[in-house]
Amino acid sequence: MIHRPNSPPVPVRALPSGLVDVARACPGVFVDLAYRRPDNVFGRALYRCNHAWLLAATAAKLVDAAVDASAHGHAIVILDAYRPLRIQRAMWELHPDDDFVAPPSRGSLHNRGAAVDVTLATPDGGALPMPSDYDEFSPRASHRWDGGPIDLVRRRELLRAIMERAGFASYHAEWWHYTDRENADKPLLDVDPCCDADDSREADRP
Repeated sequence: MIHRPNSPPVPVRALPSGLVDVARACPGVFVDLAYRRPDNVFGRALYRCNHAWLLAATAAKLVDAAVDASAHGHAIVILDAYRPLRIQRAMWELHPDDDFVAPPSRGSLHNRGAAVDVTLATPDGGALPMPSDYDEFSPRASHRWDGGPIDLVRRRELLRAIMERAGFASYHAEWWHYTDRENADKPLLDVDPCCDADDSREADRP
């Protein structure tokens, strides 16, 4: 079930790692994490819950994107956000292709809480088609692909414009992936916010 936060939001306290719960920090955003279910590209459930987390500064940019999307008659759906480093290792073992999965030795901005995978939906969270499925590792996933129906290409470009106006950077090979480069220097994290954050650890990597 897609989770949508209550509105208005309540004050949000960041975890010691700096992460905040997107459902509380970003009113109007839906959360539907693809990796909590087994029917994803990796063929197994990788997350235990449907809570998305981001660094507080990155979440603030997402708030701006959500407002912009609403002005265009759409809502934003979070497909992935902060990703523990241990999950990055599992993904790399299952699909070691650095065009689509960052090697854990380098890490991803997802592992820093500074990247988010998103799509557009109707205001009530209904899925809207894009030129490719999420995590479709093919040329159709690229921002450079223009061979699909024009309405889907325009929707992809609208999403890109919304996210870039909010301060995110796009990635040419994945229409869904956006990064907050202002937080690219934050440490790699290996905490599990859905468990007990105080008992989890942060990766001691630069």
